[in-house]
Amino acid sequence: MADRQARGGCGGARHAVAMRHRPVGKPFGRHREHVVPEPEIPSHQGPDAQSVDPDLDVITMAVKVPQTLAHLHYWAVRMPRKASKDEVLEAFSASSRIALIRMADGLGALNPVKEMMADLGRPNDSLYEVALWKDMLKVEGDELFYAYMVDNQAIVTPETIDAIRA
Repeated sequence: MADRQARGGCGGARHAVAMRHRPVGKPFGRHREHVVPEPEIPSHQGPDAQSVDPDLDVITMAVKVPQTLAHLHYWAVRMPRKASKDEVLEAFSASSRIALIRMADGLGALNPVKEMMADLGRPNDSLYEVALWKDMLKVEGDELFYAYMVDNQAIVTPETIDAIRA
């Protein structure tokens, strides 16, 4: 925990809860028109993260939704200290893996974000960063609430590069 706090920004998280909306998989599979809750809490993502950082205090939940573009994550995080919204946004903007986007710019759903990637000329409309809505982000004292989009196909590219470099 001390190492995470020494990294700067807002000092990591004391506790976090995440809700992940993920694609059902095959668009023509048996769940193509259903919203399907994951059968257990926590979902595997929290324990997976804790296998790398055992001190991480996180609970994750997931639901499969009938779409195939991307995952949508919602987070409620208790920070180790109070912070302002600007301070949190500054910490997020310091990462090359986070693209801050705004609903006010017409990016209020997953598909317009993918369309923007096509307009930018990215191969296969790929979003290699997570797209975090900065105008949705809320800070109340030491509590932080935010949501971001994770591209189903493209996000594995930087993660694979990191694994190779390691």
